[in-house]
Amino acid sequence: MTLANHHRLLIETAWHLGGLEKYAELNLRKWAHMLGFRGHFLTKSRAYSTTFRTIRHERRAWRLAEQLDQLGHPADEPVLVVNDWHLVGIGHHTQADRELAIAHAERIRELRTTRRTS
Repeated sequence: MTLANHHRLLIETAWHLGGLEKYAELNLRKWAHMLGFRGHFLTKSRAYSTTFRTIRHERRAWRLAEQLDQLGHPADEPVLVVNDWHLVGIGHHTQADRELAIAHAERIRELRTTRRTS
């Protein structure tokens, strides 16, 4: 698992501060993997803070505005979205595609079998 530099710095800081006597009661080293925060990441009061629904909505709106800006479209003008899904086909286009798919599936089965036995 790759750790982002920002998260690595937060963990290292929590670890460093946890070693200091004046922060000993916080048990920061115990919670360094949680970036120094004791408790579940979703634990919060709705009366005190915002809801995750509101945060998600604001994030979606911000991303949409960013995408429209990159496309050169003003954010305050309406956008027409056309979604037209229909079935194009089922199966393989050619016999060669079918044979490649079968060969690939056989190889995956062989790999799984050898992993289990070794």
